[in-house]
Amino acid sequence: MAEIKFKEDVEKELEESEDYRKVVEKDSELKNFVVDYVGNKLKKELDVTVGDIIEVFAEDFPEFLLSVAEENFIRGYSQALADVDIGRVLEEKEMRGKRKTKKGSRHSSWSSSNRICKKCNYPVVVTQPDVQNHPGCDYHWYCSNKQCFNHDPGEHTGDMECPEWTVDMS
Repeated sequence: MAEIKFKEDVEKELEESEDYRKVVEKDSELKNFVVDYVGNKLKKELDVTVGDIIEVFAEDFPEFLLSVAEENFIRGYSQALADVDIGRVLEEKEMRGKRKTKKGSRHSSWSSSNRICKKCNYPVVVTQPDVQNHPGCDYHWYCSNKQCFNHDPGEHTGDMECPEWTVDMS
């Protein structure tokens, strides 16, 4: 199996990382085994760090590290795509909100900082509705995921009310 080599600047960042330098405690059977194995391999009697374990795994079990790295990359990439979608939705809503209503007021929208959709776990967007078309409603809520049932048409509520399809994450 090919040896995993890190770029120097990445390796320097890792070495400066608090997590990378953290000494691993033997508080489980697996940790006990791994710390003993790595300590013996590196001829260390004490203070086996997370970085030491990564180095030994990279040499002795690269398939494991590559699988973990791949999963981490895919999750990060998926989250980035979801964030881009949310940004597009917010931008579209903002552009629509800049159109003047009959009374000349402007709509605004924002991402709820502590609410997500129960169905898909995407962030929820809140807007101020057109009061002429929705009298008595202070907010219009919808899921930022365009494929979600709660995206369109969303739900109108009064002040201090939240839709039942949202979850408070605070």
